Amino acid sequence: MKKILLLQVLLLGIGLCQAGIRLKPYEDYIHQYATDAMIQQVKYGIPSSITLAQGLLESNAGNSELARNSNNHFGIKCHNNWEGPSYSSWDDGEMSCFRKYKSVLDSYTDHSLFLVTRQRYDFLFQLDVKDYRAWAFGLRQAGYATDKQYAQKLIKIIEDYDLDYYDRAAGNHKKARKLIEEWEHLQNEELQDDVYVVNDYASRQEAETSPAPTAPAKERKARTRSTRQRRSIDRPAPLKRNEVARKAKDYSYLAATQEGETEHITATLNHTILYRGSVPYIVAQYGDNYNNLADEFDLSPAKLRKINNLPKQYQIRIGDILYLNKKGKTWEGDEETHIVREDDSMHSISQRYAIDMNELYRLNGMKTGDPIHIGQSLKLR
Repeated sequence: MKKILLLQVLLLGIGLCQAGIRLKPYEDYIHQYATDAMIQQVKYGIPSSITLAQGLLESNAGNSELARNSNNHFGIKCHNNWEGPSYSSWDDGEMSCFRKYKSVLDSYTDHSLFLVTRQRYDFLFQLDVKDYRAWAFGLRQAGYATDKQYAQKLIKIIEDYDLDYYDRAAGNHKKARKLIEEWEHLQNEELQDDVYVVNDYASRQEAETSPAPTAPAKERKARTRSTRQRRSIDRPAPLKRNEVARKAKDYSYLAATQEGETEHITATLNHTILYRGSVPYIVAQYGDNYNNLADEFDLSPAKLRKINNLPKQYQIRIGDILYLNKKGKTWEGDEETHIVREDDSMHSISQRYAIDMNELYRLNGMKTGDPIHIGQSLKLR
């Protein structure tokens, strides 16, 4: 049996405001691992928002093969200094060795140590812990990922899901430190088949036995505005990074974990969330329909059709690219133009480059519905 830990993370009583479309797998992941990310911020000075966004992106919200089979949520490979369990997976055209962890929390801790102990990431710790944009571009600059759009993807996820909320919550040292003390106490208990609850230290008088509810969008937005107007959040004191690095747990702590029972995220693998630019999408599989996608992503059929510029009567087909959030006004990639081919349509081109079809017409000085012809050059931005 797996040890279940329910933690309340509403430390400061700040509601989350609605920012664009929110996907259910992402919200489930955030709710499950937000506390882990906050712990990493307090211990090592890495923004909670960055940790969560990287975990979401690298692990497909905990549903990737690597995450499910090795609890590796950050795509960290073995490298020469890893002596612990490993997992082989296909990456960049070849079989690669990835680190395998006993628990997801170990993956989060190793991700922090990976950044803290490598010189090429030193400059990140001179940045404001609440400046997630600078951290996102810094990770890309330091070579964490080869994807040219890596920083933009992290920023989009953070802003769509208001992950900077957790940066501010973890910045309240008194409450966040108490949260960690409670967490570590429970971790050391090594009790199974029990459910623990950490109280909301800001205002709750009694422990609750359910996760924090998600308020309706209008209520969250109104509450957030009023709260921000009357409350200022203290910035965390600058971290002494050399001291953090010196006191950080050695890699051998993680390598020494035994391959016993493994804690896995409970979400079911359905679709892999991919990205074109910073816009998430999936590829339709056999049996897909609007109902099962609505259940998986909490997107109504009408919303899914609108995002993808599909007529009401259109039925999903295997291999269709289906975007899960609004497409952009321009293409974020390197290409500036597209030369129309025999089987092209304005819709297929808009899907290929993650540009809203009506915006694609506008970019090219055309009216919606105007015909295109083979060889025609279409502007993409």
